[in-house]
Amino acid sequence: MSEVTVRIPAPLRAFADGRAELGVPAGTVADVLQAACEHHPGLGARLFTPEGELRPFVNVFVGERHIGGLQGLDTQVESGEVLSIIPAVAGGGAATDRPAPGRRGAGTAPIDPRVIGQPPITPSKGCTST
Repeated sequence: MSEVTVRIPAPLRAFADGRAELGVPAGTVADVLQAACEHHPGLGARLFTPEGELRPFVNVFVGERHIGGLQGLDTQVESGEVLSIIPAVAGGGAATDRPAPGRRGAGTAPIDPRVIGQPPITPSKGCTST
């Protein structure tokens, strides 16, 4: 039987018995996701609306290609390929939750560019430091 790998993101692993990857039969994206949901029913409600549409905050990739640029749920997933489920990430609070200009929020620390291998930022002509 030809199989594909379905990568499960950390927020959804609780609904897939803690697994990061599932092996399911190849087919269309819809077939592959349906097979994953049959084995792990909790995934279905998080991936699909009650009408059976993929939820808008769920991104699905076949290899490195987003299915939105392919044939959507009808995209064929071949044996040996990887289908990745990537939930959209949004964040931040309301404007009132943000620190005042020039102040750091609680728990934030200055970023030391040497830690990430970048040269230090130096003011250029015309820039002022605060």
